[in-house]
Amino acid sequence: MYNHRVIGMFKERGALITALDEFYGTIADRVGRFQKEREGADRCQASSFTAFTYIDPDENRLSDIIRDLLDPCGKHGQGRLFLDLFLDAIGVPPESVHLPFRVKREDRTLYCASPERRIDITLELGDFGVGIENKPFAREEKDQLKDYWAHLRRRYPQRFMLVYLSGDGSEPTSLSKIDLATLRRAKQFRILAYRTDLHRWLEGCYRDCRADKVRWFLQDLAKYVQRNKQFELAEADEDPIRERN
Repeated sequence: MYNHRVIGMFKERGALITALDEFYGTIADRVGRFQKEREGADRCQASSFTAFTYIDPDENRLSDIIRDLLDPCGKHGQGRLFLDLFLDAIGVPPESVHLPFRVKREDRTLYCASPERRIDITLELGDFGVGIENKPFAREEKDQLKDYWAHLRRRYPQRFMLVYLSGDGSEPTSLSKIDLATLRRAKQFRILAYRTDLHRWLEGCYRDCRADKVRWFLQDLAKYVQRNKQFELAEADEDPIRERN
């Protein structure tokens, strides 16, 4: 009885190995065909190519790019298009903002106790202000966003939004849970994760943009944002509490 059982096990194992060999052989054939088809298509489409592979922008350069896209008078020539899409992404209704529009880089926090700090990007939309802190790769300094909050609420009383651009979607560490809850209740705070929220905004910009060379740039930037694994580094180190939209 024992020998028959052992022989049966070996037969089943042999059948399983044969089935697996056939399965993997089929997969290998399909992968080979897919690669050949992609190589043929890429002669015209170059689907994996992006200039950002070579540029590899740092935090400041990304802030420069985002600032220029948000500027209605920017060289992109699309007027308010990108700005309005961004305001929609952060939940600011268009009727809340008025002329004149100003977009500033490294705006000093003169209305708080730490005037040496600088907000990465500030949108002045009439009497409504949006402060944007861009943190694609690193965490902020101690009390950094707390100081930005103090500046914004004094500069734009009750008519402001603090936006945190986070590489992996993590919450800021320089605001307490109580402060975050207060800002969220007032609808004055928003987190945008690079690989999801920011990518979605760029896709919308690309879709609606009418200038081809700007569209190509936006497409490359969207690919870079979605595929850059540096935005996942903090996610691998900790388990952040993510904002639920």
